[in-house]
Parts: sequence; C-alpha cells; structure tokens
Amino acid sequence: MTKKFNSFYLINSLKERGAELGMELILNNGFLKNYNIYVIVLGKIGNDLEKRISKKYNLIFLENKNFSNFKLIYYLYLLQKLIFKFKPKIVISSLNQCVILSRILKIFNNFYLLNFEHSTKYKTFGIYTLIKFSDFLCDLFLVDSSQTGKFLNKRSKKNKKIIFPLFYFTKKSEPKLRKNIIYCVGQLTKLKNYLNILKIVDHSKILNKGYLLKFFGEGETRLQLQKYINKNNLSKKVKIMGSIRKWQSHVGLGSIYISFSDYEGLSISTLKAMEVGSCCLVRPVGEIKNYINKANGVRIKNYNSIEKSLNKIVCGKLNQIKLGNKAREYARYHYSRYLFSKKLKFINSIIDKNVI
Repeated sequence: MTKKFNSFYLINSLKERGAELGMELILNNGFLKNYNIYVIVLGKIGNDLEKRISKKYNLIFLENKNFSNFKLIYYLYLLQKLIFKFKPKIVISSLNQCVILSRILKIFNNFYLLNFEHSTKYKTFGIYTLIKFSDFLCDLFLVDSSQTGKFLNKRSKKNKKIIFPLFYFTKKSEPKLRKNIIYCVGQLTKLKNYLNILKIVDHSKILNKGYLLKFFGEGETRLQLQKYINKNNLSKKVKIMGSIRKWQSHVGLGSIYISFSDYEGLSISTLKAMEVGSCCLVRPVGEIKNYINKANGVRIKNYNSIEKSLNKIVCGKLNQIKLGNKAREYARYHYSRYLFSKKLKFINSIIDKNVI
C-alpha cells in the first residue's frame, strides 16, 4: 500500500522508560506501517533512543531542551502549526501532557485520535479530572495491561479500548547462571522505594554471603542511595549501574529481582526479569499480580517479607533456579511474539478501517 497519509505520535520526551521504549517497540514491529510516521517530541534530552528513532522515522522536537509544564500553551501553538502543515489523519498520544494537548487539538482539527494508557494512578486529582472529562474526544484507547484497562473503565465504561502489552519474549538461548546477583530495574524515584529495599537487603546480611546488589536506572533518589552506600561502606557490594539498555546481560538464571513499587501498570522490567529466568520477589500491584504466583515467584506484601524471602533463599528453602525457570516458561508461553504480532495486526486493521 502506498503511504498517502501522515500520522503523528506525540510523546513528552524520549527517556528510556516503559512508555517511550514501548513506542519504539511497536513502531519497529509495524505499528502504523501504512502511514508516514512523524514522532513529535515536546523536549530534547540527547540520548541513544533519540538517535535510534531519528534513523528510522521523521523526528521533530518542539524544543531543543527538556520540556516544561509551564510551556504547554506554547507547545499547543507549535503542534497546531505542524498539523496545518502535515495534515495527519491519525494522532497517537502518550503520557499526560501530550494526551491533554492532543485532545485540545482534536476540538479544532479533524483526525483520528488514539491515546495510549500506561498508568493506573495520577499525581494530582486535577489532572485525573481533566483527563476523565475529556475522554469523549478520544476515538480509541490502547492500554498496556488489563489493570490499566480496569482503571480506564472506572473513568468511563464507554471508553473503547484494546489491551496491548508492550512486551514479547525474545530470548531463545538459555540464560547464564548468576545466582549471586540481587537487582532492581527502573527509574530511581520515590515510588519505587529503592532506598528502603537497599536498607532491607543490607540488614538481611545477605551481602556478606557473596551476593551483590545492583540498581539499573537513573533518577532523583540516586544521591540518597549513594549516600547510604558510602556511609555503610557498601561500595564493593552495591552498585548503581545507571540506565543500561541491555541490563538483562548483567543478570541471569537465578538472579534475584526485587520490585516494591507503590503502583505499576504492565511492569515491563518484571517481564524482562522473568524472561531471563530471575527469581522474582515482587509487590503484587498493577498487572504483576496477574502473572507472578507461588509457582513462578514470590509475592511480597511488606519489607519484612523481603528479608524473610532473602533468608529462605540463602538457607535453601526457596529454590532460585526452580522459580527462575518457571518464570521464564510463563513469559515464553503467555507473551510470545506470535500473540504480539497478531494483536498488532488487529490494531492496524481497526485504524485503517476508521481512517483510510
């Protein structure tokens, strides 16, 4: 099919997080394949994801620096100019700021609007209310998990949605055995509770028995983590690795993955941990409670249960390898590339039906 029509994918920035990497994943696998794709980003940060996107798609930054919530009216003006120039038939928006901007633009322009929902919680009630009462402007919702879908239904049962997990199993070769690694993955933010995890792991004394603790990510709590590490002489036992795209190569079968977030949507990092056969200790929030069970991981309800689980692993009451293999089997079966491709083809057909 000749690509006669343009499409916009609006997103706040291209930080290497779930929503942004999810966008890259679906575009690289044929999402909007019948359209000229323009990735419109509010602000520029300068990283590898921006370089990767620019090589494959039309990439436009509204500003050559980090975006600001105080400039939303200015971004609205710039976006309207781009819509007037390129006349997109479809606009996809992801993350709150772009969702709000796309809905305002929808009032004054004729395009098919698709919002990608990733979160089950908003920072303020005002943002939630604004999005809730403007949901009617959206033609279709994609949600990354059934839990995100339930949250969307609470806003309105009239919202048309398709559940589309932003992950599929890719690791064909058997992972390396790395039992002595404990790790966390994701932005170093307060909601992830990494400082408390660090304190619990340290208190458990497991680091004195040959285990290493690694944090993969960057963020606001890095300084707090580093301060605790320095104060307690843990520099040889605890490492802040930063944002590493291929963090799976640093862990493996039997490695202990810990997640104690206040809330999650799909939690791609948990699925990737399962993919390499990690022993997952997770708080059952968001979609996590639907795919981690007693057979393939450990559900942790509080900080005491983290320490108890670590102690059980050390004394052999919890088998890291067995749980890791079960987790890997679950991810391979329930998140296959075939299922991913089938759902993507279905979504493209719905868009084409309503747009072309």
